[in-house]
Amino acid sequence: MSARQIPWIKLLFPPLWLICVLTAGCAIALFQIFSRGMESSPAAYAVYTLSFYTLLVLSVAVGKNFPRWHSRIREMGYRNSYTRQYVTDAVFKTQINLACSLALDVLYAGVNILLAVFFSTNWFAVFAGYYAVLSCLRILLFQNLFGKQKRENPIRELKRARFCSSILLTVNLVLSALVLMMLYRPHEFGDMGVLIYVAALYTFSALAVSLTGLIRFRKYKSPVLSVSRIISLTASLVSLLILETAMLSQFGGEMPLSTQNIFIAATGAGISIVIIVTALYMILKTTRMLRRLSQ
Repeated sequence: MSARQIPWIKLLFPPLWLICVLTAGCAIALFQIFSRGMESSPAAYAVYTLSFYTLLVLSVAVGKNFPRWHSRIREMGYRNSYTRQYVTDAVFKTQINLACSLALDVLYAGVNILLAVFFSTNWFAVFAGYYAVLSCLRILLFQNLFGKQKRENPIRELKRARFCSSILLTVNLVLSALVLMMLYRPHEFGDMGVLIYVAALYTFSALAVSLTGLIRFRKYKSPVLSVSRIISLTASLVSLLILETAMLSQFGGEMPLSTQNIFIAATGAGISIVIIVTALYMILKTTRMLRRLSQ
């Protein structure tokens, strides 16, 4: 008797049309519950249970079919010269990713500057400074990846990677400002409503992609590529802190403010330690490699 023939196991493998209906139905029901303030009603708990089951079967379906979907996407990608280069060329892939991230960072920095001036709040000013630092880092890395002579100059690449790692330490200043704002002025953070679930999905997806990219790109032995992935990981961790604060603000009404502050401070301190240790590691590593080349 196979595992899928067990009655309760069959519940994890409903037909595709039923998964689609459940997903759409739960999304609509959750939107209605949160928009009407019915979070504690009996109907809400029924929807929560059904949503958990839907998420479970959706995860099982994705995990089961992901290898097949991945192979099909790769086959389709190899048919086009640009997508084939994106899949096979690590430098070209990093160039595209950096260009997209840089465009978004510049856009976010500009929007937050305008919002800081319009609403006269320090929240947007801090976010503008954070995205400005990320933009500077990605511009420096972007410059080093263009031009074959620049990429094949190991001394230039090591110096650029060390310089970017040094600038990465300044992210801790912005992170400290964010944590202080979250601790002492949480009322200005605002309520994201249903969008908090979209933010959570984006944050965890970005964190997973940045971690896998950091591990995968180690085989190329390129300091610039490694630093670009470290910057992506840093941005994902800061997004995780922002998400935690938003969730505490929206769902932590019954939790004492002192407990919320402990969670925020602990997460901020942990992220700060990760950034400092990673940046110092890259600085020491690139310095050691530069000394070897100069001998």
